[in-house]
Amino acid sequence: MNLSHPWILHFLWLLPLTAVTFVVVYRKRRQALARFAENQLLNRLTPEGSRGRRVIKAVFCLAALGCMLLALAGPRWGSHYQEVTQKGVDIVIALDVSPSMLVEDVKPDRLERAKREITDFLKVVQGDRVGLVAFSGAAYTQCPLTLDYGALMMFLNILHPDHIPVPGTDLGAAIQGAMKAFDPKSETDKVILLITDGEDNEKRGLEAARDAARKGIKIFIFGMGDPAGGPIPASRGQGEGL
Repeated sequence: MNLSHPWILHFLWLLPLTAVTFVVVYRKRRQALARFAENQLLNRLTPEGSRGRRVIKAVFCLAALGCMLLALAGPRWGSHYQEVTQKGVDIVIALDVSPSMLVEDVKPDRLERAKREITDFLKVVQGDRVGLVAFSGAAYTQCPLTLDYGALMMFLNILHPDHIPVPGTDLGAAIQGAMKAFDPKSETDKVILLITDGEDNEKRGLEAARDAARKGIKIFIFGMGDPAGGPIPASRGQGEGL
C-alpha cells in the first residue's frame, strides 16, 4: 500500500487535540450545572447512561475524523506498470585461454583462478550487461552482452585452451573482439576487463587500446600468475595432461 498525499497524515495531531477539547467542554459543562444543583441532584438529572452516550459520541467523532484524514491521504493498493529508463554499464570480459593459462603457479591453475575471480565479480554486478570473449592467438565472442549472468557462467565454465586452436597471445585481437561485442547504438559506458598472463606476441595491443580510448571505451587489465612462472602442462585434449 502507498499514499497519494502522505503529508496529510501530519494532521493526525488533530485527534488528541480534539479529544482534549471534548474533555474540557465536558468538565466546563459539569461546572456550569453545579452552580444550579448539588452533586446528588445533578447525578440524578444526568444518569450514567447519559454520560456513557457522550463518551461513545466522542469516540465516534474521533474515529470519523481519523478516517477522513486517512481517506484524504489517498491510500492505494494493487500494482501498475511503469516504463523506467535505466542506464548501466556494458562490460565485456576478455579472457586469455592460451595454453600458458594452465600453469599451476597459482592454484589450481591460472585459468581456473581467473574463472573464480570472474564468478565473484558477477555476484556483485547489479543491472549491468556483461559479455564474454575468449582469446589466445585469435578472439571469439563466447557470450554476447546479457543480464542473464547464469547463462554467461555456463559459457565461462566450459572454456579451455582447446577451444581456440590458434596459439599465442594476441592482445590486439582480444581488444578488437571485445569492442565488436558492444552495441554501437548504446549510450551506456563501455568497459573491457582484459584478463591475461602473457605478453602481446603480435604487438598489436597498444594500437588497439588507443583505438578503444578514442571511442570512449575504458580498459582494465588483470594479470594472472606468478612472475617466476612455471611449466606449461602438455595436453592431449580438454582436461587431459601428459
